[in-house]
Amino acid sequence: MKIYFLIIFTSLCFLDKIDGQNRFKPYCNKSKELAEWNTFLDQSKSQTLTQYKDYKYKSDLKVHITERHQELINKIEAGHFYFDKMVDSYFHRILDEIIINNPTLQKDKIRFLISRYNWPNASYIGDGVIIVNIALVDKLTHDDELAFIICHELAHYYFEHVDMSYIRSLNKLKSKETKEKIKAIKKSEYGTHSKGTSLFKGFMYDSRKHVRGHEYQADSLGLSFLMNTKYNPIAAKNVLYLLDTIDKVHIETNINIDSIFNFEEYRFKESWKSEPKQMFISEPNKNDDWNSDSLKTHPDCLKRIQALKFEKFYQSNFTTDPQLKLIKQNIKYELLLFESEFGDSGKCMLKALELLSEQPSDFVALNMISSTFQKIIDARKNHNANEILMNPSQSDNIELKKMLLILNNMRSVEMANVNYYFLKNALLKFNHLQKDEEFLKIINNAAEECQKISDLELIKNNLNLKH
Repeated sequence: MKIYFLIIFTSLCFLDKIDGQNRFKPYCNKSKELAEWNTFLDQSKSQTLTQYKDYKYKSDLKVHITERHQELINKIEAGHFYFDKMVDSYFHRILDEIIINNPTLQKDKIRFLISRYNWPNASYIGDGVIIVNIALVDKLTHDDELAFIICHELAHYYFEHVDMSYIRSLNKLKSKETKEKIKAIKKSEYGTHSKGTSLFKGFMYDSRKHVRGHEYQADSLGLSFLMNTKYNPIAAKNVLYLLDTIDKVHIETNINIDSIFNFEEYRFKESWKSEPKQMFISEPNKNDDWNSDSLKTHPDCLKRIQALKFEKFYQSNFTTDPQLKLIKQNIKYELLLFESEFGDSGKCMLKALELLSEQPSDFVALNMISSTFQKIIDARKNHNANEILMNPSQSDNIELKKMLLILNNMRSVEMANVNYYFLKNALLKFNHLQKDEEFLKIINNAAEECQKISDLELIKNNLNLKH
């Protein structure tokens, strides 16, 4: 097993006391109920196909639903969702409160998942399955806000918006008019790309137009569901205000990478920041520009607030379960772990450095930086580094582009040395790390990688003399 896997799974799962706080322990993301999930999804598919038994494109619908089922099962098996008792108990208490007080909702036909995804969103994916991303939970303050989000997605389930949207798109794609347009584009001698893009945009914009209508419907019915519960309906207004700005780029944390990776024994090299020719993806064609408002993840939020007429509600107290605060304490680490497992090494490194800017001796961040260096080194040995470390592009923010340039330009031997000296500085600076067995394992691995074991032993002996 690779060194970096050993680091992640032996270190992050280890519970200890550091600076008076419990060490982070990842939430469980392994399900023991795959058979039950398959049964539930098969039943949902059967009910949907029975409902559309006379639909002329029923075979296409069946293929679509089957693929949708398999995709969800694959994600469950790959560890995309939480199956942690503490996490489940909190979210299902809110779900149960909603379902019990809204008899039109059938509990046995609904499934709820919390995903590990690092973008703030919630969705109804069909088949009675609602997903809330942990990154969205991180933005919430009260149980009432989460309750409205769940109510909104339950409204999509009630109206069968997902299947309706797919059937509508399928009807349009299979229509005589669309077939003729595609045939004409194929016959075109010039402008095939722009004509194809224009046709695709038409599909997307038309679909988004109907999605907007679905959002208004889901808001209205979702608010009705919420009003039947103990939760404060004003929370719906708070959520929509939040969603109105959630797509906007957050303010970048200024990370001085040059200084962080610069040591007396091993200086930062300016060549690591150089931009090789042809590294950046070319700028997109102006004809390929999209209307950003039409493709917004959460459209028309301010108009949707007006439509719900919140003036009729009085301001009352909000509910905040202590478990929500506990869950939120771990989210920054969970998002970092997700980025390490499923995302890009450059983004993972940058997020870990952002954590260190707030907490300079944070064990998880130190651990993740070291394991990311080792992960890239091992991937290069196996000739698959391009699978875990992307090249920078012009669309990346300044800090990420710089991070990706540095990691791509560093040779493996340089990376191994930077890793070791980075950890060495932390060891000398923070007394509690000098007594931490898990941290000592990490720095020992780093010393072995760059053949600095004798240097590390000398440091440890000097530290022992001081103590």
